Amino acid sequence: ASPYRPNAIALFNLGVHHYNEGNIAKAVAFYVRALRTNPDYAKVHRYLASIYAMPEYHRPKLAMFHLRRTLELEPDQEEADKLRGLLEQVQTKTEPDEEEPDLLP
Repeated sequence: ASPYRPNAIALFNLGVHHYNEGNIAKAVAFYVRALRTNPDYAKVHRYLASIYAMPEYHRPKLAMFHLRRTLELEPDQEEADKLRGLLEQVQTKTEPDEEEPDLLP
């Protein structure tokens, strides 16, 4: 992989590193870059969904999008039932016309 065009796995791993260091905004930035490189990377959709479902980020529509996408890409992935439950939980808490803040940096 070229350092000028990192691959989605490398970007995902950098996101995980920043998440584990407590820098959620940086993690999200790397996850988004990973999806730009590979929009069908189910694991990245799963990780973004879990962040956007957190109360402190309150991005239910983005959480639902990424939950649906990860389950569409890998319906039998590990913890798929847990993800479906989270999707249902987020859907029931979301108002139909609820606006969301701008994307995280």
